[in-house]
Amino acid sequence: MVRSLQRLGREGTWALMLGVLVLGLLAALACGPPAERDLGVARLALPKPELARLEETARRQLDEAAEAAASLAVKAKATDAELAAAAGELGRLYQAYGLGEAAAACYREAARLAPGDFTWPYALGFLEQTAGRLEAAADGLQRALELAPEDLPALLRLASVRLEQGENEAAAALYARALELEPAAAAAHHGLGRLAAAAGDWQTAARRFERALELQPEASTLHYALAQAYRALGEPERAATHLARGGATPVVFPDPLAAAVDEAAEGPALRLERGAVALAQGRTEAAIGEYRRAVEAAPGDLEARRTLARLLARSGEPQAAAVEYGALLERDPAHAGARLERAVLLLELDRPGEAAADLERLIAADPGNGAARLALGEALQRLGEPGRAAEQYRAATGLPLAAEAKALAHLGLANLAAARGAWSEAIQGYEATLAADPALGEARRNLAGVLARLGRHQEAVDAYRRHLEDHPEDLAARLYLGEGLLRLDRAEEARAEFARTVAADPAHEGARLGEAAALARLGRHREAVGRLEDALGALPASPRIAAALARALAAAPEPELRDGQRALELALALVAADKSLEHAEILAMALAQAGRFEQAVEWQRELLARSADLGDADLAARLRANLARYLEGRPCCAPAALR
Repeated sequence: MVRSLQRLGREGTWALMLGVLVLGLLAALACGPPAERDLGVARLALPKPELARLEETARRQLDEAAEAAASLAVKAKATDAELAAAAGELGRLYQAYGLGEAAAACYREAARLAPGDFTWPYALGFLEQTAGRLEAAADGLQRALELAPEDLPALLRLASVRLEQGENEAAAALYARALELEPAAAAAHHGLGRLAAAAGDWQTAARRFERALELQPEASTLHYALAQAYRALGEPERAATHLARGGATPVVFPDPLAAAVDEAAEGPALRLERGAVALAQGRTEAAIGEYRRAVEAAPGDLEARRTLARLLARSGEPQAAAVEYGALLERDPAHAGARLERAVLLLELDRPGEAAADLERLIAADPGNGAARLALGEALQRLGEPGRAAEQYRAATGLPLAAEAKALAHLGLANLAAARGAWSEAIQGYEATLAADPALGEARRNLAGVLARLGRHQEAVDAYRRHLEDHPEDLAARLYLGEGLLRLDRAEEARAEFARTVAADPAHEGARLGEAAALARLGRHREAVGRLEDALGALPASPRIAAALARALAAAPEPELRDGQRALELALALVAADKSLEHAEILAMALAQAGRFEQAVEWQRELLARSADLGDADLAARLRANLARYLEGRPCCAPAALR
């Protein structure tokens, strides 16, 4: 690529062309007599294609470039290189606007005037390749390589032409030369992979395609090639994985000339067309660039600006998207679609006040706008106005919305009911949500949570299981399922759910504690202590895990599992960080297990005094029972957290 750019810096550079064209345009303003113009035309034969089908911006750009080239041709001192540059630049513009025959004529004229410049045969070969004329393309690209043997884009382009022609040996040699110049050329690895696949060497094909994908991960068409290779190799699972990830983004390579053609056109219609193609191929960044240029060229094209805003929002640039929506609404304040989309975006940006203002304006103009009422309900809910939010959700449920949107309105009402403790109303709301959209996972999960809160654990477990069938990645729901199973005394099932959660997320504190609790409930205390040791190793800063381990080491049912000194070290660290009742109780337990009963008694009496105002009879009874043990010189019983 660097070598190509360097060559473009010779006599035929685009920068020089632009300078020449400017001088030519100035000359056109003060051109000589007809005889001089005739002389110029004779020196530079230029086509005159029909431009009527093009938009005004394109016609103006092409007319100016053609006039500049013609004006340059009448200058007696204009060199052949300057004339070639002018003809080539005009050809590039014709190519950019889809005028292939005119572009080819210009490139041939440039090649005639500057036979030693590789740029023009390469440009002609590129043009012919895009038109599907492979023989002509090969001729131009071969001539370019004779002039510049180490030009990487020319090697790769000619190799792809030879591959399409079925000249596999020639293509392989060209791809090999390309890799000598640039070992990281994904297009060369891809081409060699295609050749290997054509020869039935699927192992080599897969290796080449994998390397190309490693170098160019966004080239989603490679997944189809890999799916075919792995299917042929008898690896259906890998083939299915790649097939599911396949897309329309091709393997590409840096090509300054192709990029120059792409950048040459100024017309917004062409930019929109290119943006649509890039979008269809999954090249979102390129699509954004094209739509930006289209909007710059035609600021009044509101739909182009709306598409740009949508693309920016989708690609993780919500602030920029909001700016584009704002510019659109300044030009057309009544654009309901853009205002609704901006409001939803503002909600994503956690700006509910601004979103609510947009939505209230929409509803004032169109009270039947169910989508706006639904979004306003969410905005008001975030603003801490549950009553007004419920009004909007309730109104939305009575409007002709799609089932999914109506389900969200019911979900909003159900969540509001749950927030104020109206459990029966919440359950009815979640059931209405699921009736409208059974796939709405949040509704089933929230329903399970309400059922668990009401002590209806079997129903809650059933709801969590149903939810996890559709959303197995929801680790929070799996944790709650495990807790529900523990409450139903189904400890082995609970242990399995906690273990699955830990396997998916080793840093999941709640799942690690749940697994240890389930093992203890099963009487597998040694395993429980081992799991807690592993958990503390994985999460050394977790006070909850440290507290559970200290309890287990201070009061495990099997005496051989107890370790008073280790429990004491953990408990002292816990109390130093937070002298809560729980930590103080664990410290007393550890002191007793370590044989330091006087200190254990002292801590336990302080605990009793601190807990006197809590009104928790069960806690007070447990603390008194343990105090009696410490006074008798006996350590504590089995830890409550692991029963």
